[in-house]
Amino acid sequence: MTTRKKYVEWQPVPPVNDSRKLAYFFYATDDGQVCNALIAGKKLRELGTPSSIHIVTMVTEDVSNITRHVMEANGIIPMTVDRWRRKMGTDQYKDSLTKLLIFRKLGYDRLICIDTDTVIQRNLDHLFYLPRAFITSVLLVVDPDEDLFKHLEHAIKVETEVQYDMDVLNNEWKSLCGILPLEYVVLTTHLQEDMKRGNRDIIQELPPQSQRVLIATDPLLEIIDPCTEYVKNRVFDMDTAMSFRNFFLKPLAVHHTRLLDVIVIDTDCILLDNPAKLWQVDVYTTTGTVFFYDRVIQGVHT
Repeated sequence: MTTRKKYVEWQPVPPVNDSRKLAYFFYATDDGQVCNALIAGKKLRELGTPSSIHIVTMVTEDVSNITRHVMEANGIIPMTVDRWRRKMGTDQYKDSLTKLLIFRKLGYDRLICIDTDTVIQRNLDHLFYLPRAFITSVLLVVDPDEDLFKHLEHAIKVETEVQYDMDVLNNEWKSLCGILPLEYVVLTTHLQEDMKRGNRDIIQELPPQSQRVLIATDPLLEIIDPCTEYVKNRVFDMDTAMSFRNFFLKPLAVHHTRLLDVIVIDTDCILLDNPAKLWQVDVYTTTGTVFFYDRVIQGVHT
């Protein structure tokens, strides 16, 4: 007789009281990255992270004093570190090894390191109470140890080809660290790869798997395909529908909706306040519309 072990869904370890010093860590090599860290830090507090858990950003010499003062004023601790820069590799990732300084003893017993370009959706404090270190590509749960850091330094020193931060960790400790479940992190590359594998015969380019990922973040989220609906109802033909791909889908979505008040937001926007407040401004109540121009402001500190 054989029996199959019943599948039990993964559950995080519940928080317990202890005396460890805990912190969320980011790293920034310029003022722009600090801006992202400020947004992420604010989100962590809004999601319930207590003040007993510090929010720290490792900063290098290129982060201005003005920006450091802004960080302190917003409850984020700037920690000065030396930039860990590669002599080779692409400019985009030359400084990525700086993140690995979290393995040094920096005054904390356990830390959660998050890339600054991450959009945080839920409270992550329970990860401090996992039984051991866990990693994903942009989210690390680490117990700092100088011996571990020396191991990484040596691995990079003797490498035969260029490795970046996650390459080093995956190659050195892929069998030693736990891997967090997929629901903790969704990369834009995941969605892009899903779209490449999607069904090109239909107008809707977002495959079911990617739709499930989006809906999982918010049960009130609804995904609508106005092109398919308009073709089905003979509002326009397929050739016309194909012309509404990408940016041109935005005005079509406004035309399609049955809602009386609508705010159209690009998916790469990071909201700092409740956008519903825009429905109360004078220009909207008077004219029924508010428009913003895309613009770049040169020479202004973040």
